[in-house]
Formats: sequence, structure tokens, C-alpha cells
Amino acid sequence: MGDSLGLVRSRSSVDDLLAAARQRLQRLTPLQAWDAYQSGALLVDIRPVAHRRIEGEIPGSLILERNVLEWRLDPGSGARIPDAAQDHRVVVVCNEGYTSSLAAAALLDVDVSLATDLEGGFRGWRAAGLPTVSGATPTGRRVPAAGSSRVPPRAPRPLSPSWLFRVLASGLDAALALHGGAVRNAATAAAGRHAWTSSSETGAAALSR
Repeated sequence: MGDSLGLVRSRSSVDDLLAAARQRLQRLTPLQAWDAYQSGALLVDIRPVAHRRIEGEIPGSLILERNVLEWRLDPGSGARIPDAAQDHRVVVVCNEGYTSSLAAAALLDVDVSLATDLEGGFRGWRAAGLPTVSGATPTGRRVPAAGSSRVPPRAPRPLSPSWLFRVLASGLDAALALHGGAVRNAATAAAGRHAWTSSSETGAAALSR
């Protein structure tokens, strides 16, 4: 397509825009984003409320709709929030880490120099076992923190063969002990029945004499 001067403009696909945006960012993995949050970074969730209501939210994150993101975080905007600052590290969160890359690049354009985004988005955060809460926090507010613990859950430790053997052995011992008790109870009951039968027979024999 040409313009009024007859020049041909090159067309960029959304994939091209995404790749160009990510070249400008130092993207964070979920665990890196967690560490950044612990060090004072601002996690900004731009997902629609319908998604957050269904999938959950990140405790402590700030909810900002995508259509007001630049106005709220531009340090020179009259509509900025108190957390807006040129040197404040901002980590943008979307569903899976695509829209957030474009949004973070837009923040770089308005002089939020430490803006970046979360690889994998909210779903990557959740898959990493990091804290989430249910809810649909209104835009412009922070998601309430979940409890007092600020330590992410650890991945389960693999079972060692020796530990598994001890568990199986202890279970076998318990089963054998239970089985042995049942056998002893059955033997005691049988002995009692035998004694009662012998006594009855002896009495009957005495009466028949």
C-alpha cells in the first residue's frame, strides 16, 4: 500500500512487533519475578476481570486495565498513580506472556525505564507453584496478600529407594502384626469352642451313665 507520495510502506505482522518488543526487555521467569517482587518491584496485572475471576490473581499485584496502563504509570502523567516512577521496576503480567511484552515495551516509550514482563504470564506463575488467590480485585487496587507467609512452596522432594523400602517394610510389618493378631484371636476362639464342646460332651456322658 502506498501513501500520498507514492512511497511503499513495509507491513509488520504482530509477530514482528512482539519480537521487536522483546528485544528491548529483560524478561523475568516466574521465580525471578517473585524475587523482584520481594525486592520491591511492582507486579502489574493487566488481565481482564473475567479472566482474573476464573483463574485467580497474584497476591500483592496491582490491577490496571490495559487501556489505562500508560496513563497510570507514566511518571509525567496527570493521571499517574503514587507508585509511578521512572526508576521503579515494573513487571507486567498477562495471561501467557504475549500482551504483556507489548505493554511493557509501551511503558519503555513513556520513560518507565525499568519496565519488563513475566514469561509465561499468570499461568506460568501458577504452574511454578507461586502464590495465587481467588477474587476479582477492582482496577487501580492491589490484590490482598494471602496470609503471612512470603515463601513460595517448594517442589516435592523425590522419594529415595531406601526411604520407600522402609515405608514398605514398616507397612508389611504392620500387616503381619495385624494378621498375626487375627490368627491368635481365631485360635483363642477355636480353643474356647473346643473346651466348651469337650465339657458338654463330658457332662452328657455323665448323665447317660
